[in-house]
Amino acid sequence: MAAAATVRIEDHSLKPVPLALPTWMAARDGMAGAGISWDPLELRMLASSRCLKCWGEGVQWGRRISGRPYPCGCALRRIFRECLRRYRYCEAHCDKVASVKWRMIARGARRFYSWGLPDQEYCADFCLIGRRTLSGVAYRIFRMHHLGGMEGEDCAWRLGIDLGSIWYQVYMVEQRLGYALRTVRPYALHPVDEYFHGNGAQAEACATVGGMT
Repeated sequence: MAAAATVRIEDHSLKPVPLALPTWMAARDGMAGAGISWDPLELRMLASSRCLKCWGEGVQWGRRISGRPYPCGCALRRIFRECLRRYRYCEAHCDKVASVKWRMIARGARRFYSWGLPDQEYCADFCLIGRRTLSGVAYRIFRMHHLGGMEGEDCAWRLGIDLGSIWYQVYMVEQRLGYALRTVRPYALHPVDEYFHGNGAQAEACATVGGMT
């Protein structure tokens, strides 16, 4: 009897434990008519090889939405950090004289030319998506830590929260905004090249006003 009981305990421990999916992701991704689809190959390229939830695949399979693939948190954080890196690059050049650019944009089979300030527009979209997606302490951490560059210890002192909770909120902010930046319509902020140049990153003869003849 003891041996049989031991076998049953071992078999029970080997059963896969279901993954707890974030409720905000399940609600938004499973929304009727959302039309959001995740490419497993793209998520695999964004995933971390050291992630213990997806094991480098970038995909978690959801039970609530007919088995569609969910993006893992590590892939969402990678999306956010790529967008944040481009935001900081654009912000560093916004103090210079803004130059209006004449560029060709490709959106699927459509191609058209437009005037614009792409760097300033990207910064504005990035901040507005953060304001629309976050609220309360999460939005304050986003402004202080990600936009303002404040260290975690300083954020904890300003907000009166322990440092562990600050870093937990930082991870949650990155996941939520990574999801929002990738799925916002009509034009997502990630991939960054598609935001600036359209599908396929086709950049043709971007000329500034001062350099045009």
